[in-house]
Amino acid sequence: MTHHILFHLTARQHEIEARMREPAHFPLAHLPPHPLATFHQIRPDLRALLLSLFLVNFGYFMVLPIMAVYLTTQRHFSSGEVGLIMALALGVQKALSLPAGLAADRLGRRGVLLTGLGLRVIGFALFGWGLTFPVVLIAAITSALGGALLGPPVRAQLAEEKDANIRKQLFILRQLVGNLGATLAPLAGGLAALLDVRAGFLVASAMHAFAFTLCLRHVRLASPHPQAVRVAQLAGLVWNRSFLLLLVAILAFLALFSQLNVTLPLRLARLLTAEGHSSQVIQALSGTLLLVNGVVVIGAQLALLRWMGGQAAHRLFQIGVLLTAGGLLLALTIPSLWAVYAGVAVFSIGEVMVFPAIDELVTLFAPRALLATAFGFSSLAWAVGGSVGNYIGPSVAALAPAAWPWVAMLIAALGLGTLWAVIRVQADGVQRQPEQLAGN
Repeated sequence: MTHHILFHLTARQHEIEARMREPAHFPLAHLPPHPLATFHQIRPDLRALLLSLFLVNFGYFMVLPIMAVYLTTQRHFSSGEVGLIMALALGVQKALSLPAGLAADRLGRRGVLLTGLGLRVIGFALFGWGLTFPVVLIAAITSALGGALLGPPVRAQLAEEKDANIRKQLFILRQLVGNLGATLAPLAGGLAALLDVRAGFLVASAMHAFAFTLCLRHVRLASPHPQAVRVAQLAGLVWNRSFLLLLVAILAFLALFSQLNVTLPLRLARLLTAEGHSSQVIQALSGTLLLVNGVVVIGAQLALLRWMGGQAAHRLFQIGVLLTAGGLLLALTIPSLWAVYAGVAVFSIGEVMVFPAIDELVTLFAPRALLATAFGFSSLAWAVGGSVGNYIGPSVAALAPAAWPWVAMLIAALGLGTLWAVIRVQADGVQRQPEQLAGN
C-alpha cells in the first residue's frame, strides 16, 4: 500500500512541476482569444453546464435577499425561527461541500449534480407553498443540501479540460456567468417582493428545473474511478504540503473577502453617522457597496477576460490579493466616503482575479479521480475562512472608534499571510519532492 501511494505521489508531483514551469504570461500578440469570442467553440455539454450555472445563481440570489423579510412579515415567524432557517439554509450548504465532493468522485458526478438540482427544485417550491415552520425548515434543509451537491461536480467537470488555456477560460467564464446571475437576480427578487414573494420562490424552483433538464439532456459527467486508485490518490492529496498551503491561502483570502459584507458596511455607517445622517439614509446607502462591487466585478471581468487567460494562476492570485487587501486598507485608513467606494472598486478588481486562480490551482494539485473531492476541500476552506472573517472583523471594529487602525493591521496581516502562502505554493510546486511515507 505504501509503495502504491508513493507511486501516485511521485507521478503527480512530476505533473505539477511541469505545469508550474509554464510561463507566467504571454506576449500581447500571443494572448489567447477572448473567452466570449470562443464561447461557441466550447463543447455543447460545457455550454449547457455554464448556462445551468447562470440559472442556478439567478434563482438562488433572486430569493436570498428577500427570504428573511418574507419569513418575518408574511409567514410571521419569530426572529429565532428565522435565524434558525437562515443558518441552516446557508450553513448546511458550506458544511457539506467536502462530503459532496467525496460522493461525486465515489458515486459519479452526474448523479450527484442532478440530485442537487432536484433537491433545489423541491426546496424552493416548499418555500413558496409552505405555511408552517416545520415545512419551511424542511425547505431550508432540502435546498441547502441541494446547493452543497452542486459546486464540486460542476467545477470538477470544467477542470477536466486538458487544454490549459481553454480550462482557464472556462473558470473565468464560470465566474462571469455566476456573477451575472447574482447581480441581476436581486432586481427580479425586488419585483417579486412587490408582487408576490411566493411567486419568486416558484420561479426560482422553475429555473432549477430548467437547469436539471439541461444537465439531464446534455451533460455527461465522468464516471467514478476505481476505489483503489481513489484511496491511494487521496492519501497523496492530503499529504501534499503545497495543497495544504493552498487551502491556507484560500482560507486567509476568504477571511479578507468577507469584510465586504461586514467591516466595510460598518465603516460606511460610522462615517455617515459622523456626518449626521439618519439611520434610514445609512441603511439605504449600505446597499450601494454591493451595487458598486457587482458593477465593477462584471465590468472588470469583461475588460480583463483575455488578459487573465494569458496569466499563470499563481500570478493572478498574488496580484488579486494585493488589490483586495489594498482596497480594504484604502477604505479603512482614509476617513472619507470616496475612499470607501474607491476601496470597494479596487477590492472588486482583485476579487475578479483571485477566484478563477483558485479553481486553476486546485486543478493543478488534484488527481483526476479526486477533482470533486479537491474542490470540496477548497469549499470547506472557503466556509471556514468566511466564518472567521465574519467574526473577527466586526469584533475588532466594535471595540472603539480608535480600533480602526487595528482592523487595518489585521487586513494587512491577512493579506501578507495569503501572499506568503501563495508564494510558497508556487515554490513548493517546483522545488519540493514528495514526502517519504515509508512506514505509514
